[in-house]
Amino acid sequence: MALFACGGGDDAACGPGDPAMYEGITGAALSGDPVTIAWEGFTSGPNNDCTPDDGGATSLTIQGTQPESGFAITFCVPRPDTIGGDPVALVYASEEHPGPVEVVDMSAMLDGDCILTKDPDTAPSGTVTFIGLCGDGIDPAGYAISVDANVAGLMACAGGAPEAVTITLSGATAVVAQ
Repeated sequence: MALFACGGGDDAACGPGDPAMYEGITGAALSGDPVTIAWEGFTSGPNNDCTPDDGGATSLTIQGTQPESGFAITFCVPRPDTIGGDPVALVYASEEHPGPVEVVDMSAMLDGDCILTKDPDTAPSGTVTFIGLCGDGIDPAGYAISVDANVAGLMACAGGAPEAVTITLSGATAVVAQ
């Protein structure tokens, strides 16, 4: 049975509610001197980027950008029609085992000479919770996401060799449905 109710399966209204209550999604790279990254302006659309071939709803692509650099964090939700109000696992995309929410890309500029990316060989851990998701994520009211996860990353500075870091993603943000 598909979950079409607003508010992630309860009787709450569609949409994120008061956007002022969300601080945004941040990432802290935990290696040596910790650095904090912020991604803003989250939008989503039914882009069909990771839809499994099972007749479900069209997948959602969710993206936010780092304002200073234009680097982005991108998630894909293969089956938004199955998302409720409970936290769901954050995974890397796999054709054999699509996850509830997939980390497609993650990048940021640090201190003008370091670039942070996800490590494609190490799976993330943690969850994403959807707030006010209705109409398979395309309701014009939008929705919000709350992230509590760790993503393996690679940080390369001034042409040096990439260094393994752990990026702790946390926070909540409103998402504009397009």
